Amino acid sequence: LCLDGLAQMFNVTPKYLSVVCNTVTGKSAQGVINDLTVQEIKRLLLRTDMSVKEICVELDFVSLSFFCKYVKRHLGMTAHQYRSSGRTHSTK
Repeated sequence: LCLDGLAQMFNVTPKYLSVVCNTVTGKSAQGVINDLTVQEIKRLLLRTDMSVKEICVELDFVSLSFFCKYVKRHLGMTAHQYRSSGRTHSTK
């Protein structure tokens, strides 16, 4: 998701959506989008057997390379590492 696309979905301007997000959550609209995206990535990695590439496509990332960099930046590890560490912790 991007700010412009989300604003279109709600039939508001990106600036208005940003103001509302900041007022309600204390975060920018992009921050809220990132939080939701990261939550969905985590859920898909831990609760499905979808490949990293399938998750990338499912969430409409522009490329697998960008998706992998995004995951590394937001999770502090690769998608494969997150999946392995999460499954290890959930079996204990």
